[in-house]
Amino acid sequence: MRSFDYDLFVIGAGAGAARAARMAAARGVRVALAGHSCAGNVDVDACGLTRKRLIQAVHDANGSRPGAGHRGRLASGFDWKALVAIRSGEIQRLSHADLDALEQSGCHQLAGHAALVGPHAVRVGAHEVSAERILIATGGLPCVPDFPGHEHALTSDEIFSLEALPPHAVIIGGGYAAVELAGMLADLGVEIELVCRDNLFLSGFDDEVRRVAAREIGRNGILLRFSSEVAGIDQVPRGALRVRLRNGDEIATGCVICASGRRPNVSGLGLDNTAVVQDAESGAIVVDEYFQTAEPSIFAIGDVIGRGGLTPVVISEAENLISELYGDGALPLNYDRVPTAVFSRPGIGMIGLTESQAMDRYADIAVCKSMFSPLKHSLREGGAQTLIKLIVEPESDRVVGVHMVGPDAGEIIQGFVPALDSGTTRAILDATMGARPRGAKAFVMVRDAVCRAFRV
Repeated sequence: MRSFDYDLFVIGAGAGAARAARMAAARGVRVALAGHSCAGNVDVDACGLTRKRLIQAVHDANGSRPGAGHRGRLASGFDWKALVAIRSGEIQRLSHADLDALEQSGCHQLAGHAALVGPHAVRVGAHEVSAERILIATGGLPCVPDFPGHEHALTSDEIFSLEALPPHAVIIGGGYAAVELAGMLADLGVEIELVCRDNLFLSGFDDEVRRVAAREIGRNGILLRFSSEVAGIDQVPRGALRVRLRNGDEIATGCVICASGRRPNVSGLGLDNTAVVQDAESGAIVVDEYFQTAEPSIFAIGDVIGRGGLTPVVISEAENLISELYGDGALPLNYDRVPTAVFSRPGIGMIGLTESQAMDRYADIAVCKSMFSPLKHSLREGGAQTLIKLIVEPESDRVVGVHMVGPDAGEIIQGFVPALDSGTTRAILDATMGARPRGAKAFVMVRDAVCRAFRV
């Protein structure tokens, strides 16, 4: 039997890598971990987590201002440099906490850039080690479209390097980061124009949710330019920038932020030294339902495999993999019931199928929904509206999708995770008593379907 330095070598520094390493080490597996980025073993997920914490704090403070209305601003209420310093401190605190937890678990941490040398070999700096199995969890990197002048754009990771906030900014993109940063910067007094090439942002969410969210976010003073693409960015006198759109429009701005997605972090990883296969278009590592690559000894999870990359999903992938390799086995992960939340104002949350996905899967669906003013906005003229929506499969009466746009959407959606996992029905929700007067009560008050859809 061949002898290896380690049973499992983990390449990565994020939540999935750390969870897999700790779980395996707790089972007596000989584990080593090293990063694959200029950040070394700094937890890249801590950067995203702290960004969301700041976004939520700014939204909460803005929403709590007496008489702020839906166009309230915090321009003088926050010190940008102080916010950046707090975020940097939190990143270091969270990263060190993760590193300490890894050390206590018995995982051997190696400093340096890790790359594959072969199916069972990894080079870390100038040293080479062997492992029976290797896990790639290197995450993703921000991608900037290759238009003229793209070098003038900041990525969503670089926004916190600014010394001061500009009076106006253009954000390119339509995903989580673009929408969340747009809301935070708008609340801090920056005039925001969001440029999205699709007809709506947040692809993958329910279409009605996207329309309602666009309307409500637009009410917060953010100018949304849908079906628009950037043709180029020009630098003009006094440090200003001019964004040229393909439709001929031009936008004068002080800052351009590109938040148009992420790409798998595989450059310099040494995949060509193995039989690992990548997707021809995205570069994502191809794996089976148990996260095994075409090289039997190498596995991959997270952003690097292109299945969504949300931190809770990556953690579940890590747990699933370690249970399969070193536990009692695991069933393939179910991606149909992944809860997700957008830290926007208003918030957005969902779990399960969208209306269009349910129509593709079932011959008949029922849609139950309600639109109302949440309590915190009910006394304001022109106050924000909340949407709640249930997707039901009538034959079984099972709820297969839950969607919300409104305050605390993410917190409320979390409560539906065990409900959908256990097969809750509309009849059960109808029989459930609601806490009055709270927005979540609406989910147990929509007694009748407002529409039925049939697949032709």
